[in-house]
Amino acid sequence: MKKTLFIAIAAACLLLTSCASTSNAKLEDHESDENYLGDFAPFQLDSAMSLKKNMAGVLSPCELELFCVPRTNTIECYFNTTMSRNCLMLSYSQRKTLREGFEAYLAAYEAKQLPKESPSKKNAFINGECSFAWGLLGPTSTTDTKFRVNYEYVNDLPYCLLYIDSSTAKNDSSNWSPVTKMYFSPSQLELLFDATDDEVISEYINQLVSQAYTF
Repeated sequence: MKKTLFIAIAAACLLLTSCASTSNAKLEDHESDENYLGDFAPFQLDSAMSLKKNMAGVLSPCELELFCVPRTNTIECYFNTTMSRNCLMLSYSQRKTLREGFEAYLAAYEAKQLPKESPSKKNAFINGECSFAWGLLGPTSTTDTKFRVNYEYVNDLPYCLLYIDSSTAKNDSSNWSPVTKMYFSPSQLELLFDATDDEVISEYINQLVSQAYTF
């Protein structure tokens, strides 16, 4: 009787250990590929804010709706301009490039090394690539294009400038994406960093993985 009970307990322990090992392995799977976080639906991150400038040079709020797409580890940033609904799409490596440019701006701002000059390709903090979608009521056309990070003085304040080049749509060479300029103050950049922080995303993914694979 005692021998039978011992075997049953040992088998149960072995089963629990096996389940735990499987769950732990699943928890770590998403960390092995920077372009894949797991087979989960997109989820919304905290919103952020930027500014847009009209033809008169007046800045107005531009709300940013942020989503993470785990299957490609892409961040999608939805926002409105005067004539279209847009989506800026950034892979993991593209996000790192963009953040590097933003951090270079912040460092120059803190050091008070932002002389008044017109933003251009030559004086950009960084250049990178991204995907962009746009449309009248919603993003319907997509393209792969380039961006650069500069700064521009508006009302005597040196705002960070994200400039997104115009490019032809993948499905229509006669359809060009709008030239897009997004302005950020230092405080707005900090909120954007918080919303898209890798640790925040990883923590949420771990919760999803745990819900999916914990026995």
